[in-house]
Amino acid sequence: MQIGETIELRRSVVGLATSWVGLIHYVYREEEVDIPRPVNWYLFTSWIFSQCSMVLPRDLGKQSWCGQGVESRLEWALADLVFTKGSQGQEFTDGVGHVGIVGDDVVIHASCKRGSVIAEPIDDFLSSYELVRVRRVVNY
Repeated sequence: MQIGETIELRRSVVGLATSWVGLIHYVYREEEVDIPRPVNWYLFTSWIFSQCSMVLPRDLGKQSWCGQGVESRLEWALADLVFTKGSQGQEFTDGVGHVGIVGDDVVIHASCKRGSVIAEPIDDFLSSYELVRVRRVVNY
């Protein structure tokens, strides 16, 4: 994949994720769901990437190890996946409890607190959740 194609794919992922802000209701369950029905955080990321011809596991722990690790916040790019502990610090699998997609100065994620998909400023997101890891799945 060439640089221009990578940038376009990143924009497509973020554009699609952003288009669902406020339109999908959050649910806490692990079952097969198809957008635009209720969805939880890792099913949302899996579905978004599938619509852009990329396969992510439908398992939060497995998603959190896809691609390449991104060490510094200064290196975060559009469509990187941000994995954190859950909103009350809970961990589910592999030390993670939540995932969001990096957008333009925001993290797009299915929020159980707000009950829908939201685009939250990165600083607000990081003050609400404890960062575990960031993974780059587009052109790693």
